[in-house]
Amino acid sequence: MPTSTATPPAGGGTGGPPGGGSGGTVTTLAAPSRVADTRLAGGPIAAGQARCFAVAGQAAIPAAAIGVVLNVTGVGYAERGWLTVYPSGEPLPATSTLNVDPSAYAIANGTLVRLGPNGRVCVAVGSVGSGGRSDVVLDATGYLTTDSPSQLPLLAAPQRVVDTRSAGGPIQSGQSRCFSFASVPGVPSDAAGVVLNVTAVSYTTRGWLSVYPKGSPVPATSSLNFDPAAYAVANGSIMRLGADQSVCVAVGTVNGTPGGANVVLDLTGYLTSAGLSDLPLLAAPQRLVDTRTSGGPIATGQTRCFTIAGAGGLPATATQAVLTVTAVSDSAPGWLTVYPAGQPVPATSTLNFDPHAYALANSTVTAVGAGGQVCVAVGTINGAPGSVHVILDATGAGLGASSQLRRR
Repeated sequence: MPTSTATPPAGGGTGGPPGGGSGGTVTTLAAPSRVADTRLAGGPIAAGQARCFAVAGQAAIPAAAIGVVLNVTGVGYAERGWLTVYPSGEPLPATSTLNVDPSAYAIANGTLVRLGPNGRVCVAVGSVGSGGRSDVVLDATGYLTTDSPSQLPLLAAPQRVVDTRSAGGPIQSGQSRCFSFASVPGVPSDAAGVVLNVTAVSYTTRGWLSVYPKGSPVPATSSLNFDPAAYAVANGSIMRLGADQSVCVAVGTVNGTPGGANVVLDLTGYLTSAGLSDLPLLAAPQRLVDTRTSGGPIATGQTRCFTIAGAGGLPATATQAVLTVTAVSDSAPGWLTVYPAGQPVPATSTLNFDPHAYALANSTVTAVGAGGQVCVAVGTINGAPGSVHVILDATGAGLGASSQLRRR
């Protein structure tokens, strides 16, 4: 990377503060809200099975919502496998949303997904071995209204567009490879950004992927971190398209150790050129916060707030942010919760960390709170003493009432 009890690990509790105000194309909730937790209702989903969950009409999400911004967590699994989130009413796509591995007690990933005709999303579980299963937690941070197709169209179902395992082979440490979306079915010639799920697999050493627009230098940020302790790692990304309607993926490894990673890119939607004026995606990702170089780690049970509006190229008037959140140097299994300053700590999680992996990242779309700040709370299993460093990298922002991202 560039310079409680069984229920809380993936957050804990249900519900959240209701929102208020007018809806927009993508509306961020006043604070994240839990909409499903199979540990409390329904039990784990078995490998080869899918279960659908009502989202529209829950936790301040209107019944007319057509899409949702979710944090998806897998927990309580005993086999390596994956979860696939997709709209109800659609066949199971040949994509994945996150990968699970018993080396980590819980794994989360952010996704932006269309809702089915009944306002539901489905979660399918796959397993490398036999007899796998996983509990699933869904936390919502925002939703899409009926206006969204003109600005931020979501595909009918996720679509795999890149898999270096079948074409091109792994990307080596210190190298980059670019991928064009110009000829991808369903992506128009005026698309300005893409909504991706990025997966690293088949790596032999610790490292990271950095996704960025073609034509920009490799940024001093990371999109996800990988570790041989887990067989595959995924993270969501909303990324500006660069030259030739392309994004690039750079691979780095700890201390420049020789090695590489295969890369999978699954597409869930795109941003139009008109939408880019309302949802400004940065020319390249920017690092806003790194407690390793400023402030030191955050201890269990503590919260720290960071001013991000006006930092790293984000507008001073930003009221929402598209962030990659990374936990590193953790000393006990736990979780981070990212939320707007001025709100109470919500009963949700943004990412889960475990000392078995040297670093873990997740994407989030969050409202920016009082003073242009977002806050990060740290929890650990059973309140075990410990601490964790936190990194915040930004890829875009929303500007308020006229924005594609509107706060509710």
